[in-house]
Amino acid sequence: MNLLATGQAHDILGMSGYSFAICSAVQREAIFLRPSDPHAQPELVRLETLIGPGLLSVLDLDTEEEKTLFIDYASQLDDGEAMSIALALSRGFLLATDDQKARRLFIETTKDANRLLFTSQILKTWATSNSIDKDKLKAILSQVTLRARFYPAKNDAEHQWWSDAVR
Repeated sequence: MNLLATGQAHDILGMSGYSFAICSAVQREAIFLRPSDPHAQPELVRLETLIGPGLLSVLDLDTEEEKTLFIDYASQLDDGEAMSIALALSRGFLLATDDQKARRLFIETTKDANRLLFTSQILKTWATSNSIDKDKLKAILSQVTLRARFYPAKNDAEHQWWSDAVR
């Protein structure tokens, strides 16, 4: 959702250097972003605009291992986070999440913090590799804060980069 709030999701997903996928539980959820105008209605996000052109893949639980992992994590997390962890663990993927509990559980299992990504890491990689100018970057990060109510935690490796960019 944080990447969707940028208003640049097509560019970010296509030019960040990462391959992106969501689990089917997330695809089934109705995802809304807060509007830029506080008097407007929330905006329903249509993931099909990213799935259709192949910028975003949808994954489902295919094996008994994945289903078992999902059940184990679903007792502690919402279905989207639980399924995402199950898929990442089973398939050896990186996991992109800012949810602290999901991150903690994933690291406890993998013992490898390098398999985790933050929103800020993805956006910094994209902005740096695509030479996004300072004013545009500030506007994009401000949209994430406004529309997704996200600001990197102080323990986020890119907290200072984000803070400097929005000044």
